[in-house]
Amino acid sequence: MQIVWPEHFTFVGKHRTAGESIATARVSAYAGAIAARLRESKIGPGDIVALWLSDGADKIAAILGCWQVGAAFCVLPAFAGNTKTERSQDRIANVFSVLSPKLILQGQDVLPEEAHPGVPSVSLPGIDDFVARDPVNLTDTDPKSLAFIQFTSGSTGGAAKGAMVHFHQLSANLTALAKRTGMDATDHMVSWAPLYHDMGLMAVLLSLHTGAKLTLM
Repeated sequence: MQIVWPEHFTFVGKHRTAGESIATARVSAYAGAIAARLRESKIGPGDIVALWLSDGADKIAAILGCWQVGAAFCVLPAFAGNTKTERSQDRIANVFSVLSPKLILQGQDVLPEEAHPGVPSVSLPGIDDFVARDPVNLTDTDPKSLAFIQFTSGSTGGAAKGAMVHFHQLSANLTALAKRTGMDATDHMVSWAPLYHDMGLMAVLLSLHTGAKLTLM
């Protein structure tokens, strides 16, 4: 998949309440470090990685890190499992039975260890310690390979339903979105939607497809 990097990303959240712009080169360096950790964990083509992260910079870097090693990802709600209710735990078990991830990438402030028995996890350090480097591209991506798994709105009732999205489907969708909206690298998009929702995820990926600046809340 061709990546068109914006100059920077701006993140607004509980760790960055005033908003913080982070250079693309730092996000790229972080993605490379995540890819190295994935390789150390024997993650590669055909594997699925669950992303249980709260910070926007973590999520973007983790997505690109997964793709660098040929793995697919699934963004999960950072708050899932925190209530410890029977219903919450049952829904997590339901999703994991469908997803069957090989590894979980988790933030330091989410997901208690006991919430995911049997699935190894790696805790990410955060972007603050990474310095800029030249952005990477993903020119060798197989269009027929799996890009990510998106759990549908039907997952709120009954069995979880994970839609498998391949790179050629993702590329067609992003191309159509950019054409319909007229979005290009001169634009600036703001998104409040969470990345576990398809609208929020497509906002991030559309930025990486067009090079438009992105403010992610």
